[in-house]
Amino acid sequence: MLLLEGGLRLMEATGLRRPLINRTNNPALYSVFLPQYPETVRLYQPNGHETLRGPEFTFTIDTHGLTFGDVGFRDDGINGPADIVAVGDSFVLGWGVEMQDNWVEGLERATGRDVANLGVIGGTHKTARILDLYGLPLKPRLALFGVYANDLSENAQFMAWQASGIANPDDFRDSTQQTHVAFFGARKWLSENSRTYQLVGDTYYRWRNPPCRYRSNDLDLIFYPDQWIAELDFSDPAIASAWTMARQDLLDSKAAADANGVD
Repeated sequence: MLLLEGGLRLMEATGLRRPLINRTNNPALYSVFLPQYPETVRLYQPNGHETLRGPEFTFTIDTHGLTFGDVGFRDDGINGPADIVAVGDSFVLGWGVEMQDNWVEGLERATGRDVANLGVIGGTHKTARILDLYGLPLKPRLALFGVYANDLSENAQFMAWQASGIANPDDFRDSTQQTHVAFFGARKWLSENSRTYQLVGDTYYRWRNPPCRYRSNDLDLIFYPDQWIAELDFSDPAIASAWTMARQDLLDSKAAADANGVD
């Protein structure tokens, strides 16, 4: 077991094998939480720099360029009037690609205009608040919104946390997992620290949930279609409620934009 663990760590360190889980150098980068606005959970700290290494890609998130007090966003900064702001989920943030390869930066290059990237990981429940707190004060002419199916499960988790009465979202997540996962503490530690445990768990998970893989040049992407289907199962009351929330979030954002003369 020790030889296997050492071999897997050596392969990972030398680049012969990618990590099986996303690894961060500075997990505290995600720790911003504005208690007066609970929907803002999991924002980024300002002036942060973090490299994420995972099974599919390695990329860096830097929040030095665009900061608002205690919050930072992944953007190279505003050099003139911010004619356009982009708000939404990880597809706006640019999860998995370097900042210059994100579509927001591509739009800047194509239009010659500043596009402020206010994307964050997570559900739609943050969209209206982020637009109101950070987007509209930039006095943009246009606001762009990015959403995706997995935002619904994030919304469902947010609503469950709010209903629980637990003050800290991380405490709620841990308490939920402790209730539903046997030996949660030990398994969490092993999943974060043991490459052997990760390998066994990954093999078992892929056996139970066969993935669809896409390989092209440097891309080696893993998709789980069954999860996508579950995300859109509106017969699930939690997902149906999450969609209602998502729709209202977008309507609230649209109303705020309209009130400020933003398209």
